[in-house]
Amino acid sequence: MLSIKNKVYLIASFFFIWSCYVLFSNYSLNVILLAEIAFFIVFLKHKTSTDWSVILFWSFFILSELLFTFSKDYINILLPTLLKLFGYLMLCVCGFSKQKALSVKRFDYLIYGLLIFLNTYVVRAIIDIIEPFITVKYLVELYFVLGLALIFLGAFAIRYRLIGDSKSKYFALGVLFLTLSEIIRVIAHNLNLLFLHYFQYFFFSFGLSFFVLFSIVENKNDSAFKLIKTRGV
Repeated sequence: MLSIKNKVYLIASFFFIWSCYVLFSNYSLNVILLAEIAFFIVFLKHKTSTDWSVILFWSFFILSELLFTFSKDYINILLPTLLKLFGYLMLCVCGFSKQKALSVKRFDYLIYGLLIFLNTYVVRAIIDIIEPFITVKYLVELYFVLGLALIFLGAFAIRYRLIGDSKSKYFALGVLFLTLSEIIRVIAHNLNLLFLHYFQYFFFSFGLSFFVLFSIVENKNDSAFKLIKTRGV
């Protein structure tokens, strides 16, 4: 019998293959929306704790795809992107709240400040490439804010991973895969590079699966479990 982890990976694989088939066949079907709803149901059924920031993350992502599917004109890009930004901000809140057991040194601030600076430069470089192809008002600024949110989310994920338990591993993997998916999606959409969407679907499907596992996997077999339970991380 398959474990819950393998079932989640199987669901991710199914939606990745289905989304690739739909893209290749030019069918008008939003498989991403269906994947988000399916993963959200699994999350609600098997979650081990109630974290409002994680619930809001899923809610904002689903609402974003609903708007993307059924809205028209500039709303079709602007509002879904804004809702997705709110979803990533909820993950920032979640990642930040999990680090209460970690002490912060001055050298840490220097390292993370340098990483944030370098990644901000990368975000600006990507936006400079796609900006001539963007016609929607305020979308460039929104992409930049979204990029900053992903940078801070990545920093929180790296620090959270220092705890070394299963939840922090899945959180970090989820952040990595969703960030790659978001970057590829923005480039593919604005530069009309259809083949990049296959990579986007892969990272997005498995990124969602990692966040499901982050919410349903217990840490009881990890060496850090005692630390987490005693310090309330």
